[in-house]
Amino acid sequence: MKKLLIAILVLTAFFSCSENKSNLPSGSAKEVLSNDLYGQLSEKYDSIADFEFGYAVVKKGKYGLLDYKGQEVLECLYDTIFTINSDAKVLKQNDKYGIIEYNGNKITELDNDEIKFKPDCIDTKIIAVKKGQSWGIIDLKGNVLIPFEYDDIASIDSHNAVVGKNGKYGLIDSIGNFSVELKYDTIYYHFEESDISLVELNRCIGLVNSQNKVVTDCDFNCEYLTFRSMGGRVPRIEAPQNGYIRLEKFQADANKSKLYGLVECETGKIVIPFEYDDMGDYSEGLIWAEKDHKCGYLDIQNRVIIQFKYGQAYNFSEGLAAVGERDGYYNAVMGRVPNFKIGFIDKNGNVVIPFQFKPQFASTTPEFHEGLSPMGVSSNNYWGLNIGYINKKGEFVIKPIYNEAEPFENGLGKVKRNDKEGFVNSNGEEVIPIEYEYVCFENDTLVYCSRWSDGTIDYYTNKQGKVQKTEAQ
Repeated sequence: MKKLLIAILVLTAFFSCSENKSNLPSGSAKEVLSNDLYGQLSEKYDSIADFEFGYAVVKKGKYGLLDYKGQEVLECLYDTIFTINSDAKVLKQNDKYGIIEYNGNKITELDNDEIKFKPDCIDTKIIAVKKGQSWGIIDLKGNVLIPFEYDDIASIDSHNAVVGKNGKYGLIDSIGNFSVELKYDTIYYHFEESDISLVELNRCIGLVNSQNKVVTDCDFNCEYLTFRSMGGRVPRIEAPQNGYIRLEKFQADANKSKLYGLVECETGKIVIPFEYDDMGDYSEGLIWAEKDHKCGYLDIQNRVIIQFKYGQAYNFSEGLAAVGERDGYYNAVMGRVPNFKIGFIDKNGNVVIPFQFKPQFASTTPEFHEGLSPMGVSSNNYWGLNIGYINKKGEFVIKPIYNEAEPFENGLGKVKRNDKEGFVNSNGEEVIPIEYEYVCFENDTLVYCSRWSDGTIDYYTNKQGKVQKTEAQ
């Protein structure tokens, strides 16, 4: 009993002396430091970042680390210091990287040539490290989990990494087990930020489910359907929708065009066979498909729900889908092409909005979001060059005075006029002026607006249209 009591006292003393990270202050330097201390340190340093668990990155020419008592834990000697997660940070000096704990304690030496980890992930447990020409994986204590024997680590998350060796790639976990064999030309891990991945072999695509199991052979979207972009090789495949992915398959006769089908992501099961000339997304229980130059709608059992009789079709949204009815031909540069008028149908195939509109020249599809859909009119025989927004009665509630318009999001519609972009609200009021080269949502409430001419960026709140901050690019 006496020994047990002594052990408890020793443990209590140990933990009371140890730093409890969760009890350390976080927040801006003004919030964490006293007024006097903040004044003194503001004069000493070029900048003081926010404190995270009692420590903040400071700059004085170069970067260092400061504790909440104002003591310099790391001298300002480093080219950069950035956060991995709440447990660790990265140092860079003279093109070499090291890793430290949140409080500046060393995890690795400053002798790594490159590192990779999943950014903005509080659950990060592993880091890819390059030494010389070889990559390996360590944990946040500096222990080597995967030996330094790989030529590349193409992608990494909190528990898995895509590794490359001798031109082939596989998927490995943090204890060295391969869930995807090291034999593929490329792996698109968590494709389009989904739970599934794609593997590529001989320029053909296969499917990997959310459990990192390969569920199809590499039979799809072959050859020229994979192209090179500025970001590298990117497969021309739409992101999966509602647990299914639309893929393309070549026919045995090379002179015949490819066919489309729908595959279940988790099982690899073909739910809609590869017998259609084109196909949309599985949306609101239906998917449009084209066969023999006619479009209709299928359910997930491949049953025809709306007959194949339209010249064009689009995805269902908010219970309606835009469809095109042929209205003669248009003489274009490439020859005579079909001319269409656009209307909307419900899921029973009833015409709800008559065929009176024109398709938009831009790639944006006419879909209802927040009760409105972008739609065009024009004297031109084919394209709707004047774009506005209609309601579900087919009435223009925002006048067709724009060159392009996108579906509503977060209470605003992105519009373009005279090569300038901005946002309007549901009343047609110009909330973000149409004077920017590029606008988009930074998040649900903040809008990013860029002026390429003078290199400035404005940030607006999406509802009020007030500039929150301006910065140089």
